[in-house]
Amino acid sequence: TFLSLFNACGPRNTFWLYGFMALLACLFSFFFVPETKGVSLEQIEKNLRLGKRPRDLGTS
Repeated sequence: TFLSLFNACGPRNTFWLYGFMALLACLFSFFFVPETKGVSLEQIEKNLRLGKRPRDLGTS
């Protein structure tokens, strides 16, 4: 938890660790979460049933 990490590593290292984890989460989202803006849920489901790669879910 935050408090045990804070007590064990100190405030500086704790916030660096949490900042690094947030950066990793942003990079993961940018590279691995597909863009589905403007695509209906039905089209996404159809693409999944057709076996399209997750990267191509937002395309028609």
